[in-house]
Amino acid sequence: MKKILIITNAPFLKAGNQSLRRTIEGLVSKNYHLEIWSIANIDDNIYISDFSNVKINLFLFPRFIKKIIEIIKKYFKFIRNNILSIFKRDKHIINSFYVEDIVEFRNDHHQWIKGFPYLIFFGILIFIYVLKRYKNLKKEIDIIWGYERFGVIIGYILSKILRKPFIASFQGTVLYPYVNKYGRLGTFIKLPIDYVALRLKADLKIMTNDGTKGDKVIRLLGDIKSPILHIPNGVDYYEIERCTRHVHKNFKRILNLKDTDILTVTAYRLDKWKRIDRVIFFISYLIKNGYKNVYLYIIGDGPERIFLENIVLKESLTENIKFLGAINYCETLKYIKGADLILSFCDYSNLTNTVQDAICLGKWIFTIDDGSIDELFNYFDLTKVIKIPLNNFLDNGVDKFIYWYKNYYRRDNNYNDVNSSKIWTWNKRIDTICNYIEKTLINN
Repeated sequence: MKKILIITNAPFLKAGNQSLRRTIEGLVSKNYHLEIWSIANIDDNIYISDFSNVKINLFLFPRFIKKIIEIIKKYFKFIRNNILSIFKRDKHIINSFYVEDIVEFRNDHHQWIKGFPYLIFFGILIFIYVLKRYKNLKKEIDIIWGYERFGVIIGYILSKILRKPFIASFQGTVLYPYVNKYGRLGTFIKLPIDYVALRLKADLKIMTNDGTKGDKVIRLLGDIKSPILHIPNGVDYYEIERCTRHVHKNFKRILNLKDTDILTVTAYRLDKWKRIDRVIFFISYLIKNGYKNVYLYIIGDGPERIFLENIVLKESLTENIKFLGAINYCETLKYIKGADLILSFCDYSNLTNTVQDAICLGKWIFTIDDGSIDELFNYFDLTKVIKIPLNNFLDNGVDKFIYWYKNYYRRDNNYNDVNSSKIWTWNKRIDTICNYIEKTLINN
């Protein structure tokens, strides 16, 4: 049996990150032996038991370093909130500039300050560990797989040390608008870690086709030799049906809502580019336009949670907006099934697992008109997807909401017709990946 060493900074031990969790489960089902080195948080230890067939090593920040980082963060936050805020618009006030702005062009250069120290620290930890196990690793490992940016960079160097085939894997990329606007050098200056990770040569690059044009970015950055597998995430019809079969029309009552209330749901990791803030402002704008019976349930956790909770508090939306945190996939599906609307307003791409699951469940979806989900027309009925242009976003969004409310609200939501011969399931995805892994092994 072949053994794969996966190195990643992508969170997967807690609920969420279907792509990585499904990849791990799929590789195990195909009889690959896995060892995972995860750059993780201390409290992630309790979730290792969920992967009983996989050896997992966690590389953690020492507590005293985390304390130092928290102090530094509080210092910069104080400066930002009390000094720099004088020169900036209040982000908590709804205005077209902030809601329509793309977050990518407001957060440049942070990787030089935050990312590289993080990468160097964990790189040193991992390479010390490699020195201790060098002979065994050299003998046992067949392929090194770097998953996401930090994992790719560290994995690439490790593959050279151990002289093993190297796979680089990405869950999409944020770089396409950067490369188009700033070119290679400008992209490197603004997002150096993303740039380096995507440009490194690999025996195989797996890029999730999530509408972010990752395959084109790899070539635009100058890597014209690495084989690219550009595939979408999958859909699990059996699990969707199993988890939602008992979700009835009284779902709102379970949440202490009235049948006439409008339940909206968004389900994402709370990262900046997911733009849950945009969703919150949209709900706030609807309420200020008279739709006081609109409620938003936010599923997911992440670094933006405190910021988002502060927006909700400042906009006086605590009665209408609830944070559920990270819940398991099955529970997430129940909320999607019970919702009237699914909201997805991400900056880079809205071709997400949440959107695909919602379409399969026949739900109405409000999303950004960015072209990212257009290819789903090949196998999904997208008549229930309503696109909102970013230009004049709030007013256009309210107009489309009013149209939906008057014409479609309270109608039954059923499963959509799907062209099953073209749809990507998780099984099809893992079968394709495994075929490419075997080709990589043969060629090396």
